[in-house]
Formats: sequence, structure tokens, C-alpha cells
Amino acid sequence: MFAGLLTLIIDQDLTRIEKVCSREGEEIPFLTPIILKDSPKINNWLSKVESQMKVSLAKLLCIAVDGLSTFYTENDHLDKNRFLEWVNTFPAQLVVMAVQVVWTKTVEQALQLGISFEGPLQIVLRTLDVLALVFLGELQPVMRPKLSRFERLYHMQFYLDVSVAISTERLSIHIANAVLPYGFEYLGVPDRLVQTPLTDQCYLTLTQALHGQLGGSYFDPAGTGKTESVKALGVQLGRFVLVFCSGETFDFQAMGRIFAGPFQVGAWGCFDKAN
Repeated sequence: MFAGLLTLIIDQDLTRIEKVCSREGEEIPFLTPIILKDSPKINNWLSKVESQMKVSLAKLLCIAVDGLSTFYTENDHLDKNRFLEWVNTFPAQLVVMAVQVVWTKTVEQALQLGISFEGPLQIVLRTLDVLALVFLGELQPVMRPKLSRFERLYHMQFYLDVSVAISTERLSIHIANAVLPYGFEYLGVPDRLVQTPLTDQCYLTLTQALHGQLGGSYFDPAGTGKTESVKALGVQLGRFVLVFCSGETFDFQAMGRIFAGPFQVGAWGCFDKAN
């Protein structure tokens, strides 16, 4: 549990948990601090830490998206200081997610209105969104781009519906015909994988398997990035990925005990060397 957390921040009276802190030094304030006297048992307040972490991230994401949207409407110039202030206000995980949510919305508006991609491209250039530039470069040769074209559905789209009552269910990720909920597991500032066309194909394959309530299995020589690709997809979807090194002692009883843990916390299990 809590792979992205280093410590809990408690008030001076040692009566309530107010924040969590990552190993990189990021602090996530709880919108509703946890009163320790109400939950004296460790398993009770640990469960509340997990719940409050996800709820706080979900609500902070809505605030981050609102703040970023103002920059995407400034076509003439980007106030560098204001933008950096916005970046420093939120956790890196939410900064990346907010950019992806607003980018999805901006591209869809351009497609629906039939306008040029020049406006969104200028925004991307100002915010150095390299992957989005590549995506638009693939769409430009199409004579009549549509929302339903596979060239677009092939990539992840991020949708935030603030009308949903439960804050942790507001963000969903669409890829092809798969719709997956974001996990809101706080992951700190993980190292990012260099994304290639093969990575996109792997993401598409695994998300289709998840959509069909199945698992996935990569085959390739050792050291080519199979496990790291699964972990990177988990980061994209806000899921904690537990990696297990398989062996001959992994019988059905051992597997049952292993499955019980990730299933309870909504994490993924990645079984290395399963063959």
C-alpha cells in the first residue's frame, strides 16, 4: 500500500492527520483531516488515509482543470509566471492529468466546430506538450477528421465530468471502445517511460483486455521493457502496480493469497517470469 507516500504529516497536538508527503517532497493536504481519536485502531485510520487521499486528489483535479483552462483560452500569449505558479500549486500527477483532460476537450471542440488546428497547436507549443504535437501531426493529413476516426480513438482521451456526485468517479479514460475509471492512487513523481508507437500498441492491447475483464501477457526477450510498460500504463490510469517474481512454488493456493491483497485495494498484479 501507498507506494507513492513517504510519511504522514500530523498536527502539533498529534490529534489529526492533515497531509501526506511523497519521497520527492510533495505534500497532499487532506480536504477533511483525519481525527485520530475517532479511529484509534491502525487499520481504521489507514483505511481513512487511503480514502481521503483519493477524494482529495479527485477534488484537487477539478480545481487544477479549471485553472489550466484559463491558459488555453489565451491565444495571444502565455503568462510564464502564472503558468509556473499553477504548476507548482498542484502535485505533478494532477498537473499531467489536467493537461491531458484539457487537451482532450480542446481537440474535440476543434473537431466538432471544424476549425483549424492552428489554435490548439499554438497552445501546445507554448506548454511544450510534445506527445500532443505528434498526435495532431497524425491527424493533419486526414481530409475530414471526425471524432470517431480510429486515428484519434487509438490514443487515450481523458474526460472529467464534474456533474458526477462521487468525486473519485468523475475522471474516465477512453481508448478505442474501452472506458476505464481513473484509480486516484497517489503515486508521487514516478519516472516516465519514453513512449513509442510500440508502447501505444501495448496500451491499446492491455486496455482492450481490461475492457473485456481479461488479463494480458507480453512476450519479448528479457530487458525490453515489458514490466515497465505495464507499470507505466498503471501510472496513466492511477493504479498501483504490484510486481511479483513468479516461481515453481506459485500453486493455486499461493496465487489465491496473492490475489486477495491487490483486489481489496484496487491495485494491479504483474507476474514476471510467469512462463
